Amino acid sequence: GSEGGDHSVINLSLLSILKLWDHHHIQRNLQSLMYYIFQYILFSGQFVHGSAGVLILTAIEKHFQGSVFSSIGLCVGFYAS
Repeated sequence: GSEGGDHSVINLSLLSILKLWDHHHIQRNLQSLMYYIFQYILFSGQFVHGSAGVLILTAIEKHFQGSVFSSIGLCVGFYAS
């Protein structure tokens, strides 16, 4: 009789452990999803801003002192990285 009570306690604790594992599994998947979203935003933003920077540097070359400004921009870019 008392052994049945012991098994129910073991089953309840096992069930709670499985629920915790499921919660951590969902949380881990959500963290992984957020990581990939962050990576996408980061690299797509770098691509867009890099393309705009190259377009601006090529457009400013047509001006009289454009080469000076583009060389200053390149130096600042290398210094910042």
